[in-house]
Amino acid sequence: MLTRINRKQEQIMMYLYEFKNTPERGVGPDPRLTVQGITEGTQIQQDDVRRQLQQLIDKAFVRAVLVGHITFHYLTMKGYNYLERVQIKSLNMGIDRKGFSFGFEKTVTEGTKIGGLGE
Repeated sequence: MLTRINRKQEQIMMYLYEFKNTPERGVGPDPRLTVQGITEGTQIQQDDVRRQLQQLIDKAFVRAVLVGHITFHYLTMKGYNYLERVQIKSLNMGIDRKGFSFGFEKTVTEGTKIGGLGE
């Protein structure tokens, strides 16, 4: 069964996906992965980000990592797989001797082929 997420949750997950190669350890977690960083990056109100993140944590799409007194958020494997299954739509356009042509192409990835989290 595919768990449903709302538009704001998907927006937050896509934002976190941009940081999929950010290390959790080493030089220190990325401050853009805090509630404040997610708020600034998504332009969703901070209280709403907190609510949406908690729901994503409850659904196991996101995990929270406490470092000192600051909480950082990362996608789980379930979160990565969900985003990999999102349908990708692209518009193909071209001009040749016959004139202008365009079309839509729709592809779906299955979510089984994602790279390692530490790439």
